Amino acid sequence: MSNRYRTVLYTGVTSDLASRRLQHREESDSQFCGKYKVVDVVYVEWFDDIRMAITREKQIKGYRRTKKDALIKAVNPLQHGLVPPFFPFPPCSELCEEPLVDKHATKRHPEKRSDEGPPA
Repeated sequence: MSNRYRTVLYTGVTSDLASRRLQHREESDSQFCGKYKVVDVVYVEWFDDIRMAITREKQIKGYRRTKKDALIKAVNPLQHGLVPPFFPFPPCSELCEEPLVDKHATKRHPEKRSDEGPPA
């Protein structure tokens, strides 16, 4: 999300984008968005798994501003504010340069390799 002048970016995860956008517009939920008037959706990615969405959110939050701007402009060159349900973006798998790894999932469910023998 961004403000009217595209000088501020906000990255977040939600399961209901339309409601979340309305909350930001009404300034009822986010102090940051209320303070900086961040109400326009300029970029969105879809995930079936919330853990992967959170992983991607953290990845994007770690990007420098120039990389975030490039990501937005790759799919929304004029940075128009997008209104649901008109989000013309492909799934993240088509956009992500880096592989997404849910570090928590691998810790909770380590895969055993069949070629590993018993400990020596």
